Amino acid sequence: MFFFRRAKFPKITARSPREQLARSLLLIIVIAATAWGFWKNSERQIDQLNTRGSVWDEAQVLSDSEKAELRNIVKLFKEHYGLTVLIHIRKETIQPPSPDGKTIFIGLAPSSGDTLVVVPPLVRRALPQGFLEKLEKDPLSQAMTVGAYEWGLTEALHQIWTVLGNME
Repeated sequence: MFFFRRAKFPKITARSPREQLARSLLLIIVIAATAWGFWKNSERQIDQLNTRGSVWDEAQVLSDSEKAELRNIVKLFKEHYGLTVLIHIRKETIQPPSPDGKTIFIGLAPSSGDTLVVVPPLVRRALPQGFLEKLEKDPLSQAMTVGAYEWGLTEALHQIWTVLGNME
């Protein structure tokens, strides 16, 4: 039965046992480095897939570098607080996602000047009274009138981060 033949591994040929040991160790190092490289590449790809949908710019007011910066902030929220942050910049009307216990939603509509910030109920209780309304008016609305969307979103996320950090 040729199915049960013994597998033949490549032989490491050497002139001395010391050389054979060195070659064997080098082979193991190459295999380990390759496995580590694949592992890191997979981690990077998974991070990109996880944060790709977090910043959605339908109105196309953010550059790629600004989106990448916002995705890094979103990643920090996920790692540190376990909260998902969704940022939607819409052409017409803001459509918030269904309520979720782990999602902070920031929506902007430049054409109408609307802003919306929705936080989970537990986070809402941790925030000071009127904080979300102030957040919608101060950094977000001001940034929309000037056209500095990335600054307004970053400032809003920074303020939320600061308030949540003070709770710890």
